[in-house]
Amino acid sequence: MLINKGKFPKLSGLEQEIYFNLVSEDRVVVSFDEIKKIVPKTSAGTLRVIIHRLTKKGYLSRVKRGVFILVPLFLVKEKKDYSPLIEIASRMTHPYYLSHYTALSVHGKALHTMNTLFLTTTKWIKNIEWKDYTFKFNVVDKKYFFGFREVNYGNETIFVSDMEKTIVDILRKPGFCADGFAEIGRVVVLNFEDLNMNNLLDYLYRMNNASLYGRLGYILSVLSDEGFINIRKSFFKEIRKRSPKNYVLLFPSKEKKGTLIKEWRIIDNYGRGTITGLL
Repeated sequence: MLINKGKFPKLSGLEQEIYFNLVSEDRVVVSFDEIKKIVPKTSAGTLRVIIHRLTKKGYLSRVKRGVFILVPLFLVKEKKDYSPLIEIASRMTHPYYLSHYTALSVHGKALHTMNTLFLTTTKWIKNIEWKDYTFKFNVVDKKYFFGFREVNYGNETIFVSDMEKTIVDILRKPGFCADGFAEIGRVVVLNFEDLNMNNLLDYLYRMNNASLYGRLGYILSVLSDEGFINIRKSFFKEIRKRSPKNYVLLFPSKEKKGTLIKEWRIIDNYGRGTITGLL
């Protein structure tokens, strides 16, 4: 029983059973169905009332319909905000994988904390606003839904793109990354020995998008010319074979003018120096 009167909102016996069972399981984010398993004999209608009361008292925090955060007891007492964003993102839709800048964050490669989290999925879903955060969805065809793995994150299991697919995804949508291609430059240089270049080529091939070859080839050539990495000639040759025949924008959402890069059929509307700006 809770005895801290005046500090903790009082809980009924059933509310305590639900809350402390979730605590004992080290839960962070929980669904309605998962709560129902704790008290299977309780009707759905009654359980909704109980969950509403737990939310109103601060023991649960509603993310969206049927998804709740389990608020740690010390934060219930302090009435402080609790926003485990990665765990929340993992419950936003299915199938999914955390991608772009959020994937860099999960891999420990991000420089900034962003209020926007990026997910890739095959089902259309509009962006979700929650508190001061936005969950933004990159909807792709099933044939492009690959290059991710299941990992443990705290007490949750999540899906996140591997480093090679993260790079490819950012090449396609650099606006989903805090520093755009400068971030790719930094990640490639700092993790070059760990990158699987064959996987990178395979992912590009499966994406079947010539502009991605051109963008990657140009970015890697800049890094190579500046002495940051050493790329084998055969790799550049392979990329060059599939580069675009017509000029394409380096950064697709920026202005349509810049320096023409004949070797890669790229219009550099981003700035060569910007690519190495974080190094």
